Amino acid sequence: MSDDAQPGTIPELFRAAARRFQGRELGRYYEDGVQQGIAWSDAADEVRHLCWGLIRVGVEPGERVAILSETNRLWTACDQAILAAGAVTVGIYATAHPDEVAFILRDADVRVVIVETSEQAELLAARPDLAEALTHVLVMRPGLRELASTTPPGVDGPIAPLTSIIQPERADSPDGRRVVLARLSAVLPSDLAALVYTSGTTGRPKGVELTHDNLVSAARTFTSIMPLGPDDVSLVYLPLAHVLQRISVYAGLIFGGRGVYLEAPEQLPVALTEVRPTVLAGVPRVFEKIQARVLERVASLPLHRQRAFEWALGVGRRHASALRAGAPIPARLRAEHALADRLVLRRIRDAFGGRVRFLVSGAAPIGLDTLEFFHAAGLVILEGYGLTESAAAATINRLDAFRFGTVGQPVPESELRLADDGEILLRGPSVCRGYWKREEATLEAFGGEPPEAGWFHTGDIGALDAEGFLRITDRKKDILITAAGKNVAPQPIENALRASPLVEHACVIGDRQRYLVALFTLDAEGVRTWARAEAVDAHDISALAEHPRVLDAIERHVAQVNEGLARYETIKRFAVLPEPFTVARSLLTPTMKLRRRAIAEEYAELIERLY
Repeated sequence: MSDDAQPGTIPELFRAAARRFQGRELGRYYEDGVQQGIAWSDAADEVRHLCWGLIRVGVEPGERVAILSETNRLWTACDQAILAAGAVTVGIYATAHPDEVAFILRDADVRVVIVETSEQAELLAARPDLAEALTHVLVMRPGLRELASTTPPGVDGPIAPLTSIIQPERADSPDGRRVVLARLSAVLPSDLAALVYTSGTTGRPKGVELTHDNLVSAARTFTSIMPLGPDDVSLVYLPLAHVLQRISVYAGLIFGGRGVYLEAPEQLPVALTEVRPTVLAGVPRVFEKIQARVLERVASLPLHRQRAFEWALGVGRRHASALRAGAPIPARLRAEHALADRLVLRRIRDAFGGRVRFLVSGAAPIGLDTLEFFHAAGLVILEGYGLTESAAAATINRLDAFRFGTVGQPVPESELRLADDGEILLRGPSVCRGYWKREEATLEAFGGEPPEAGWFHTGDIGALDAEGFLRITDRKKDILITAAGKNVAPQPIENALRASPLVEHACVIGDRQRYLVALFTLDAEGVRTWARAEAVDAHDISALAEHPRVLDAIERHVAQVNEGLARYETIKRFAVLPEPFTVARSLLTPTMKLRRRAIAEEYAELIERLY
């Protein structure tokens, strides 16, 4: 690639960024609660050493190499090394069930897998169905700076530290550099770069084939529509096995911002105040929890300060509403807003560190109340829509063109249209080339056409307004058909039910039934805050799930939601569960979507009693 050519692959993008930003810090990461920095030069050396090591242990171009780990900076280094070797990254959620992990490794024909801990390695090595297939299980911990090459105590077979494949002297030699550069240079934009397995809400996950061109196109699109630059700082904490966080990391190679890797998602509240990011991406639950924490603090204040908060938030809401409508701001409102901001609203922004310019939300619908709450405080949450198959955002709201309640307009170079039944169809350079080993599923997804000629059928139902803003109404496969033949989209109802601070998840049931019912799980923080405020003497979630006053509060909320629904959409009965829906119990996908079939099977007896 010539110096003035646009990089067409992820390794070229990384290599170009390493030259362009040489001498600067690539990012930071937490280790045992302490921030550490990493320079671009050191990161480039790590990737080259890892790439050389993967080649040395026999990784061939096009071969699939898996990463089973929580999000950390080594995940990114390994991903870059795999791609530079011409291989394919298969990201696996650290929270995935062992049977799902084994299925993915077998389905992708993985020989080499990189894991975070020796415990994960031992679990894989102990499975007879993987014993013959896996030739190398490489353990990230200890980190790259500890170049011990001994096998962890008590572990035999193919398991070894990731550092055992690294020989810096040989990788840095002229011959070593030639080997790595030759592999990297041979990678084509059309080559497969990643297999990203879908969450599998209705069955076995499918491996989505994303090429280098798909990933580079998605990264370039993101940077073209977002006002990002080298001074921006973001937090890397969402799963890198999911495409959303990975695209944001690739986009950083273009605009040069710094990413700070967290040790765990639970570290987010502390990291926000320590790192003070300028931009933050998250799933709706992240923003809902921050909103709940703000309101919890307010509830603990003296009454006069609570009233001051309510006044300021009301002023902020009126000011934000006028901004969204493009209406002129009256002088009195401007003066009130300046005072409200100085006294209260800026403190809400301080929950994000005080420097955030905008927020990005994806993966699931976000409630209108949360959008309006933060906009009242001067923060815009830009909601977008995309799938694994579209390599992140296909539509997104922008700072200069956003509309709450929608997921924005199509991104540049992406085409979108609606089928006769309202299904959203996509076409563009970031749309995948199909599903791994699933020709029939690929043809079905592209309407019976080859991927290069057809439109991708998303399975989502939507509507476009006159200005091209897309509103998602539901999943096509999630549509409930009642015994009376009425079609009901459950997601909008569930979003309304989740607006209560007591509720974490709501699952609407009613397919082929006379009426709809709902299963609720409690939000731990929200219900405990409520219990303190209401002087309810119960702190155990399972006890609160049965408490008459909790049930009464949720019943009132259900009645309020029902008022805005058609009669056949209303919730007639409900149950509050004593335990949450979790990924570990296979009731949620790793991106926190409901696994409806699994929930219906798990609570079949309870659901039957509701009818």
